[in-house]
Amino acid sequence: MSLHVEMRKCYRTEKLKHTLSRQSQKSSLANEKSLLDEQVSSVSREVDELQREVDDLTAALEATGYEGLLHETRRSAMLMMKNNYTEMKNELLRLRLATHTLRIRARSAQANLAIEK
Repeated sequence: MSLHVEMRKCYRTEKLKHTLSRQSQKSSLANEKSLLDEQVSSVSREVDELQREVDDLTAALEATGYEGLLHETRRSAMLMMKNNYTEMKNELLRLRLATHTLRIRARSAQANLAIEK
């Protein structure tokens, strides 16, 4: 019987160790869950703060009428490009006319030279 008693003691000891180990694991997991919950809560608060900041900045930007400003800037840039294009086109036409005039003068000079000879 003493073997039986020893085995029961050993079993109880092992069972107690196992129970303590499981309780320790549960406690550790509960602590880890608590830490993770705190981190999630903290990140959620940060996200909410950032969203409020984005909303505030968006409202401030819309209050400035930036869409109108963008449209006006785009229109102004288009007008400037159109003016530059018109100036280049006019310069090209002037150069073509000058070239044509020079050709006519050269032909006239050649014709006059041929007549004089």
